[in-house]
Amino acid sequence: MKGSSEVIAALNECLRHFHTSFVAIGINVAFCKKWGYEDVCEFLNKLYKCNVENCETLIDRIIFLDGLPSFEKLNELSPVSETVEEMFIVAKNMSMLHVAYLSSCIDICTQFKDFGTRNLVENMLVEEEKHLVHIEAKMIQFSERGKA
Repeated sequence: MKGSSEVIAALNECLRHFHTSFVAIGINVAFCKKWGYEDVCEFLNKLYKCNVENCETLIDRIIFLDGLPSFEKLNELSPVSETVEEMFIVAKNMSMLHVAYLSSCIDICTQFKDFGTRNLVENMLVEEEKHLVHIEAKMIQFSERGKA
């Protein structure tokens, strides 16, 4: 199915952000393992896997629309997190960017009447908003360690 070049470009923008995110989170998972924060590692690993799945979904949709997935560049990565708190901040910031880019992609899909892609991206947005809530909850949980 031939898709709109604008929709394909918006999907590729989302792909770039999710790809950057899973690289950064993957690095943070490795550090959490090293530092012995198994619960944080498990949580970040779930985010990592969701970002990989989102990349796969976006790649499949781009190809379905007769587009080419673009891996020419990643976003600039944040410096490697030196603390768990920094890892949560990076994850939250990336998730907020995902919400913004997915929302923009939905607008473009609507503009170009690609309702199938819009539905797919809307589902991704709902999941990303849930991730954001979970990240914020984990940040609070982690910050309260040691206060009791």
